[in-house]
Amino acid sequence: SVKAYGRDIRDFVQYMRQINVNPLAVTVDHVRLYKGAMLKANLKPTTIARRLSVLRGVYQQLAEKGFVDWDSVQRITRVKAPPVAKNTTPALTSEQAGQLLAAIPDDTLQGIRDQAMLQTFFITGCRVSAIVRACVGHIESAGVEQYLRVTEKRNKQARKILLSATIPIQTYLKSAGIADDTAGPLFRPTSPDVQSFVRRHMSRTTPWRLVKHYCRCAGI
Repeated sequence: SVKAYGRDIRDFVQYMRQINVNPLAVTVDHVRLYKGAMLKANLKPTTIARRLSVLRGVYQQLAEKGFVDWDSVQRITRVKAPPVAKNTTPALTSEQAGQLLAAIPDDTLQGIRDQAMLQTFFITGCRVSAIVRACVGHIESAGVEQYLRVTEKRNKQARKILLSATIPIQTYLKSAGIADDTAGPLFRPTSPDVQSFVRRHMSRTTPWRLVKHYCRCAGI
């Protein structure tokens, strides 16, 4: 039944067997010993934190089923994971985002699309995958405001207000001639001659590539 809990628990059970300890007789000292072994093996802090988290969850389940003592499990859950560095993903400031948008040409079809797409990206804060999967028909109006209906992580539906991205999107739809193609992709790749668009969703890597390109153009 250990196999059902995944690799992290299998590794822990294997270590316990190496030191002749029954996994159902594990104490907080054994878990500390296991943590020390992982640190000595120079495993990443994120890996150690994940393994200890899985370990806590599994032993709580075992306690609920009566296989181990609750007091032991409570002590096991107090074993702290090593500190994990916070997300260091680079981000643009508001000023830099403005500089990037100003670097996009407004006299080309691709530039008009990029302005609409990146403004939508910045205003809504959606995941890239949600932006590139959007269709023309996902744009909705409510009074004077317009919204974009997107599918986020775990298929969660969301309705994002477009605010200042509204005019660039309408300009793009008109310039591209796709305003009535409600079932078609919203943001599309350009044709080889860059004079029109191909009726398919663009790759999720394209927005990232464009952000890097316009950052260089803006001197960021």
